[in-house]
Amino acid sequence: MTLAKSPQFQTFEDYLAAAPTDLPEGCYEYWDGELIETMPESLFHRVIANYLYFLLIQVGIRHELIHPGGIEVAVPGKPRTRYPDLLVLEEIHLSLLAKRATIAPTMPPPRLIVEIFLPAIKIQAITNEITKSKRPNTQRSPSQNIG
Repeated sequence: MTLAKSPQFQTFEDYLAAAPTDLPEGCYEYWDGELIETMPESLFHRVIANYLYFLLIQVGIRHELIHPGGIEVAVPGKPRTRYPDLLVLEEIHLSLLAKRATIAPTMPPPRLIVEIFLPAIKIQAITNEITKSKRPNTQRSPSQNIG
């Protein structure tokens, strides 16, 4: 993560009140008055979030209420904001987020927040399995070798 070249904010409330045009492009977390750029999620995180999105659609949740990434949520502690992997909003959020896609502490909580955590070693193992399963099987079974 790198320090963003962005305005410093005196308080968290000043940050939440800032217009989207006053903020840098991209995803940043608020840490003690400064914005810190976040690392992009792995492709596997995106795959899981998108899979959950389609499952939620199948059970009847309206698509405009389901957001795989892209909505900032104010949280206690440090950092003060996060970008969860998937959110299911309440109807009220559609109007509350019209100007800025940030759920502030004064707003009702979302219906669901999903944060996907996988150790890097697990992601590599899963990626290796997927890669292996897509390779053509060139090894012959013992019964095929009998001529």
